[in-house]
Amino acid sequence: MKIFELNPRAPEPKLINEIASLLKSGGIIAYPTDTFYGLGGDAFNPEVDHKIRVLKGREGTKPFPYIIDRKERLAAWRIKLSPVAVALADRFWPGPLSLILKDSGSLPAEALDVRKAICLRIPDNAIARAIAGALGGLLVATSANPSGRVAARTARAATDYFRGEIDAVVDGGPGKSLLPSTIVDVSGQKVVLLREGAISAEKVAAVVSEFDKKLYNAEGKENETRGGM
Repeated sequence: MKIFELNPRAPEPKLINEIASLLKSGGIIAYPTDTFYGLGGDAFNPEVDHKIRVLKGREGTKPFPYIIDRKERLAAWRIKLSPVAVALADRFWPGPLSLILKDSGSLPAEALDVRKAICLRIPDNAIARAIAGALGGLLVATSANPSGRVAARTARAATDYFRGEIDAVVDGGPGKSLLPSTIVDVSGQKVVLLREGAISAEKVAAVVSEFDKKLYNAEGKENETRGGM
């Protein structure tokens, strides 16, 4: 297993290209994001999804979240954003907000749920964005830990979990957050908070309210917070 040490503020292009080449050949890495370390692979390689499920001991077919490098990828894949989705992306990207968006038919079937929607985010982490960009824009971003274990926040923790099982660990320093990304579903008529994480429900609701919409929780009820939404 190879260890790459990258500058978190200015990732070295030569090392990024080497990592991308490894991923394009079907390799699996652990890498830093703005929350936890993630397990990553080429989302356009149909074998990668199965490899990562085996590594994590994750059963079922629920799709993984994914990282993209820049918002322009969405236009290239013909993914249309609603006005509220645009506002959320403008406010919180790059950052720990994952948005559930409807696919246009451009992305791999393994990445989509039963509604043909995908979970995407642009992290506030230059290394993760650079790897995604060099890979073609779409990088698997599930937390670097076996199912049921604490998510890795450092390269050492990721190494300890997957020593000898993955192809490389990218060391970009410790994760910034003790919480995962916040997940908001903007693929339908309602704006649904699926998981409150590093970005609070109050902050999400403040953006949503500008569009005369309510923020609902995963049970379909209007979200109740200290801010009185």
